[in-house]
Amino acid sequence: MSEKYRDILVLLKGFLMGVCDIIPGISGGTIALITGVYIRFIGVVSNLNLKNMLELGKFFVFMRVDEFNSEFKRLDLPFLFLLLSGIFSAIFVISKLIKFLLETYEIYTLSFFIGLIIVSSLFINREIEDKRSFNKMFLLIGLLIGVFLSFVVPVNVFHPSYLYIFFSGVLGVSAMFLPGISGAFILLLLGVYKFILSAIHNLSSNFIYLGVFILGVIVGAMLISRIINFLYRVDKSKTLYVLFGLVLGALIVPMKIVVTGIYGVSVLGVVVLIVLGVGVVLLVDRLALKTTKA
Repeated sequence: MSEKYRDILVLLKGFLMGVCDIIPGISGGTIALITGVYIRFIGVVSNLNLKNMLELGKFFVFMRVDEFNSEFKRLDLPFLFLLLSGIFSAIFVISKLIKFLLETYEIYTLSFFIGLIIVSSLFINREIEDKRSFNKMFLLIGLLIGVFLSFVVPVNVFHPSYLYIFFSGVLGVSAMFLPGISGAFILLLLGVYKFILSAIHNLSSNFIYLGVFILGVIVGAMLISRIINFLYRVDKSKTLYVLFGLVLGALIVPMKIVVTGIYGVSVLGVVVLIVLGVGVVLLVDRLALKTTKA
């Protein structure tokens, strides 16, 4: 497979992650996991530190191009920038569409993502190597956390402080790094989801708020990526079982909405969209396997 095709595929995976990160109840981390970029993504972010950034900055300022390119590639930053480009493209370009679909066709939109989550959980299970009974107890831990979060009642904060926005960014991105826990859902629980979504489309009047939020996102990403990377190295199977449980538990959020609102929509349409969601994940998984083998 050509390098150009690989780059496009990474960009597409990032785009899908970004779409899911916009929707409360759907996790971009789940997409990262089933498309085979999760561990690499966590690894790259966790390896970033002030020393590396200063080193890159020094090479850039003094025009040491070869050394800059070498360090840039060593840190796997080309991959990270492609993935983040896809994520932010989805957030800025598709957020209005997703908002429209959720407001106008909520049941159908969530039905599609239910199909996506159901089949994605099977792919997570596929990655678990040690399936002893004791390790399966960690599936229950993740499941209980996911179920608990599914029944937490969201609040509304109309005039958040900068400090509140900062910690919202920290917690929101931490959830994004965990498959099954939606960063958007965490923002919804904190009461700033609509505020942040509106701020994205009104940059001029909310520049400082977004800057503070992004700072929180950066700090949160550095912290949670290091924690997950450490846990993954200590015991991959137990960590994946927890993540598997989180995905299954978080599935309650969209299912609860669909079940309560299904009487006002076409049941056939709901079924078709669930199947379509399954099909999209199977297609992405096949593309990911081809990329791995190439």
